[in-house]
Amino acid sequence: MTTAEAINAYVESIGPVHFPQLYNPIDPISSTPNTRTHVYFDHAGATLYPAPLVESALEGTLLGSLPSPTPGTPETLDTAPAGPRGFLYGNPHSDGSPSADLTAKRIESVRQQVLGYFGTDSSHYTCIFTANATAALKLVGESVHWARADEVERALRDFNAGNSAACRARPMGLCYYHMNNCHNSAVGVREVVLEAAGVDNWFGGEDVEGAGNDLGGARTRAGTEREINTSPGCMHSLGKSILEAFAGFGLKPCRSNSASIPLNRAAINVPRGRDRVGVLTLHNLVALAPPRSSPTSTPGPHTIHSPLFNILAIPLQSNLSGRRFPLALLDRLLSNITFRPPGTAHMPFHVPTLIVLDAASYLSTTPLDLTRHPAHAVAASFYKIFGFPTGVGVLVVRNDVVPLLWGRTYFGGGTVQGVVCGTPVVSDPDGEREIKPWPWTKRKGDVLMKSWSDYAFAYPHLDDAGLSWLGNPPAGIIGLHARFEDGTLNFLDVMMLERGFAYMRGVWGREFDGGGGAGQAGRQGDDVLGRAFKNVREHTRWLVRSCWHRMATLRHHDGSPVVMLVSPLCPTAAEDESRSPERGSQGAIITFCVLRPACERVRGRGEKEQDQEVVGYNEVLRKAGRANVHLRVGCFCNPGECESVLGTHAQFVRRFIGTMDNTSGGPVDTMDGWPTGLVRISLGMSNTMADVDRWIEFLEGVFCVRRDEGLRRGFEGVSWEE
Repeated sequence: MTTAEAINAYVESIGPVHFPQLYNPIDPISSTPNTRTHVYFDHAGATLYPAPLVESALEGTLLGSLPSPTPGTPETLDTAPAGPRGFLYGNPHSDGSPSADLTAKRIESVRQQVLGYFGTDSSHYTCIFTANATAALKLVGESVHWARADEVERALRDFNAGNSAACRARPMGLCYYHMNNCHNSAVGVREVVLEAAGVDNWFGGEDVEGAGNDLGGARTRAGTEREINTSPGCMHSLGKSILEAFAGFGLKPCRSNSASIPLNRAAINVPRGRDRVGVLTLHNLVALAPPRSSPTSTPGPHTIHSPLFNILAIPLQSNLSGRRFPLALLDRLLSNITFRPPGTAHMPFHVPTLIVLDAASYLSTTPLDLTRHPAHAVAASFYKIFGFPTGVGVLVVRNDVVPLLWGRTYFGGGTVQGVVCGTPVVSDPDGEREIKPWPWTKRKGDVLMKSWSDYAFAYPHLDDAGLSWLGNPPAGIIGLHARFEDGTLNFLDVMMLERGFAYMRGVWGREFDGGGGAGQAGRQGDDVLGRAFKNVREHTRWLVRSCWHRMATLRHHDGSPVVMLVSPLCPTAAEDESRSPERGSQGAIITFCVLRPACERVRGRGEKEQDQEVVGYNEVLRKAGRANVHLRVGCFCNPGECESVLGTHAQFVRRFIGTMDNTSGGPVDTMDGWPTGLVRISLGMSNTMADVDRWIEFLEGVFCVRRDEGLRRGFEGVSWEE
């Protein structure tokens, strides 16, 4: 028995206790006990919550005790220390109250555990709790002061005049870039930048034809480089239009709105308008950040000398296709933050580009070590890691980047230290003179964030010419999370994160030797937590590789494929280590289209030759639901990659916007035979090989046409005709 098989047997053994919701029979009388009746293939949407974790979180966190272990289950979970039953937790903003102080202490402990999960600590990063990864990315966009056109010109003139103090006084955001396969939470940040640039929205009220040029042109794009999946399951007679759409596209051109500003007899092209926002592909970044001469170079300290900076949002894993961003390329970008994206290539000085990672999809099966890959900020959602609690996300920001996030205008709750509302003040006893003071606000952290020079003055060990990155700020900078956490935290759910880490250590942190046993339970420690996620990664890798191969070999009676696979094959662990640094890995996601046979049987008239047609995703969703298979359809909140894969363009989107839904599937899944979305299955720690077997049986029984049968043979009461 291999290690993967041992993990699979272990998951099958704990399944009825840890994931009883999968075993709930629809008909309790006719169903066999302890038989899975549901296949949950939507872990990219939300990891399935384990029952012991929910019980531990509710009982242990709120009441201070754990339920007794169920007979026959693995060892008791590694839990956080529990006090007397009936802990009293209060609002952490009620300083001095025993219940508030206890809550604050527990939350601070969770912050340190979260940073430890990312392989770092509070001396290098700040942990900011949010509602989810979307809220974290939004917080970044709103916390940067995006320079207006006049502020950009003033910064350039100060730089040209040699006024370095003015240049460094308050660095401002210049351009915002995001990868073409970003979640729309990262794409949405562009609206904040465009507002500062004086653009109402992406289309700017222009005609659809002009807007389409901004968004990438025609459906089929030639002359660009992209890997095309040539597996037997992908490249059969489908029609050139769909296959050519997989050729992808390069950098989406933004309409030129540059302004030439005379600076010392030189004309400098300054990005303005829509040039302040750009979309990059993996090929663009490989060209922008070539390998350094020293192959052993690692991300090191940098110093900002620029009054402006850019932000680049990168998804570590596409939630549509599961493609992962190459970590080697990420390291090259971090070690050379002055690489020049197209919009700032002609600036008179290097404009640093900060890297913000959307790790929500990536972290569902794989941890991220910020010591090895010191990104400037990371956004994540914990329900995609543990499954419970929902409604808690995090923004992890490097401490030396925190002073850049001074641009927020809104304040509320515990984010401020002092507020003057402007209430009229009577200055003499007769009440004849009334003075209305100017409204004034002092946010938490304003002393540190006022300017670079103030920061350097407060912490003289840092470079006075700028901020030394990856430095070790003193304890005074710790606690700046309060500036960004509006109102009262969801403190009960935040404290439940302790139980999530404990669950992973106690249940998944075992050593599987492939000998057939479950191995030994892990000891307390972050090394065990790392082993836990490694086991989840290897388990899902084994499952998704098997599922991909079996889907790729499914054939109709005429030899045409049953599915067209969008996601590439997930590499083995050995292949992951040996592959090119420019090539990313693959997560536990398979995205595809279901196809009709090339020779469709027509009742009473034999067979008719035709190009393969795509089965609408709503039909797949409906029949999968009847078979208790849980999956997702549509574009999965990933407009850029959906645009690339399907070849849609601005005119197409504007024409059919009333029938499409970028979030999930809309009511119309094909337009003139052209698909408007895809089907996605995503695997996680609750899945077993039995789920893969059931899924393949479903595809064969419902969508695979056999010559000797004429029609599909069906699957557990689900037929093709219905």
